[in-house]
Amino acid sequence: MRIVYFAVHDTDYPRNNLIRSEFVRQGHEVVVIERNLREGIARGSVHLLHRAVREAGWRRADVVILSELALQYALHARLLALMLRARLVVDAFVGMHETNVGDWGEVPVTSVRARLYAAFDKIAVRVADLTLTDTEVRARRWKEHGARDVSVVPVGAPDWASPTRAPETGPLQVLYYGNYIPLHGLDYVASAMTFLTDRTIEWTFIGNGSERPLIESQLRRAADGMPTRFLDHVSTYELARHIKESHVVLGVFGLSEKAGSVIANKVWQGLAGGRVVITRSSDALRELTFVSVDQLIQVDPECATDLAAQLDRLSRAHSTGELDTFTETSEWLETYVNSRASAVVQSLAERMLERGEGRTLR
Repeated sequence: MRIVYFAVHDTDYPRNNLIRSEFVRQGHEVVVIERNLREGIARGSVHLLHRAVREAGWRRADVVILSELALQYALHARLLALMLRARLVVDAFVGMHETNVGDWGEVPVTSVRARLYAAFDKIAVRVADLTLTDTEVRARRWKEHGARDVSVVPVGAPDWASPTRAPETGPLQVLYYGNYIPLHGLDYVASAMTFLTDRTIEWTFIGNGSERPLIESQLRRAADGMPTRFLDHVSTYELARHIKESHVVLGVFGLSEKAGSVIANKVWQGLAGGRVVITRSSDALRELTFVSVDQLIQVDPECATDLAAQLDRLSRAHSTGELDTFTETSEWLETYVNSRASAVVQSLAERMLERGEGRTLR
């Protein structure tokens, strides 16, 4: 098949790289149309379509894929698909409303802009011939929003999240990284810190965000003498080092619909790195039944003492040399993710052939 990957914000973004690489691995041609992140929707859409016509040409394509994080360009992707006589696939990895309104609190829920974000999300999945998402729970949600056909490609972990042995000496090291937004539930973490009986646990928080000063102050008070450090966002290389130096990676603990439907990047990365991961319980995690319950620990997001009890238990296990490093998980995750991505690409190619549309199949 000939694939036009439209409105790509970052070719190195793990999800984008995963899906594009799978198309290439199966012998298909991929033309990437990148977007300028400094441009607004109106100006950016004109430039995107111009680049698409210039770089993809007027040769017929089989599939136009609207890249992740670009749902605002769904109608433009639909137009391009019509011009190239192609099927449209929309990667609804992240919704605009759930991110800008739910995660960031950019605008009030009742605002015009919030309604506009919700409209962008619904339009994107309704104009798509196939919608991609990252969990089965989210697939059901997109169908409720009008998606005709939905397939799941899990997030997975990038190559740099490789398994290493955890530190054998010193106190238990707990790592959090991500934005300071409600999705991650750092107020829950702060509350849990106050219930800990083991005050030797060491904490590292990495990230930024408009709410950082307030949340950092809250976490410092909750630490109450426990060694705690706060770092800005770090490079991928540095992040890999911090995971290597940790025993526990924290996931998400928010109460939003999104928090209960995703498997966050850091959950995949922590698991692949062989670390114990603690995150909120959710139906989405049922997909990872092959991961040991000793490594992937789910806690009640409305009961902070649950997290505190798990951390106290893990600290005791570490002090007696009984805390495991799960070096085999990385291979299991890679096999699972690659098999799901491969199945989606193969199914799409087969459907094109069945409909007599795969004229550019190699």
